[in-house]
Amino acid sequence: MNDNETEISDQEEKSKKDPFFLCGVILLVILIVLILCGGISSTIASERYEKSIALISSGDYKQASELLEKIKKKNYKDAEGLFLLCEAHLEYEERLIWLAQNKLKEARRWYQTHIYFDPPEDINSFMTFLEKEESAARAAAAERERQVLEYKIKNGVPFEGMPESRIGDTILGKPSDNVEKRRRWQYINSNLRVEYYEYVYSFYNKNGYLVFEAVCVGGNVRRVNDYRKNPVAPFDPSKYRGKIYDNSPSVDGFSNPEDFYDWYYDDFFDYEEAEDYYYSHGGS
Repeated sequence: MNDNETEISDQEEKSKKDPFFLCGVILLVILIVLILCGGISSTIASERYEKSIALISSGDYKQASELLEKIKKKNYKDAEGLFLLCEAHLEYEERLIWLAQNKLKEARRWYQTHIYFDPPEDINSFMTFLEKEESAARAAAAERERQVLEYKIKNGVPFEGMPESRIGDTILGKPSDNVEKRRRWQYINSNLRVEYYEYVYSFYNKNGYLVFEAVCVGGNVRRVNDYRKNPVAPFDPSKYRGKIYDNSPSVDGFSNPEDFYDWYYDDFFDYEEAEDYYYSHGGS
């Protein structure tokens, strides 16, 4: 063996024993594998993306959503935005309009923050469509509520929340022309009170007995008194055998004008009037 062959053999032997050389070879192999895998992965993502676009065009949002969900995790192009668009269509297919609108809003925000992607025209057109659908759904719901209210009014008696203007449209017919107006106070705190009025509509049977009362405040029925099972007879003075019937406020049993006024507040204009009455009729 000559000197040159001996030198080459020594270099090869040294290279085999050099750990850095082995590490370099391993890293090179890994890098090549990663590049190849990345290329394959990119190809698969591209194929899925193109297929999802075709599925969206044909209206198959479910399969498109499934494909886009796999590649949006890799931030491939605008897969995230398209996925949200597909989800919006799927929500609409379930008639969940408000959820579909939320998904579309998310899709819009995604494209607004990723301005290098053009949003699909379907986003705006679909949003306009959903707004019309929502408006139509609200109108239909309002009409159903109106029909239910109309049925309840025409087939029942006055009820809480019923419009005062419809008080004569129930099965009880028209109320008495004598509508009682009652002055009331709502106490906000110990130093503040608000005045309001109650309007009492009375219904009588053919014998003149009171069968129903509807108390209205602010244009609606606030409460009712149903006497149909036990009608209230009209007042008959002859039952008092000639005695003078005095229904004026009595101060008996009251220890102060405040309690007296609370009890008889319907009979007085204000507290001062009640206080004067209380002391002038023997109150202490």
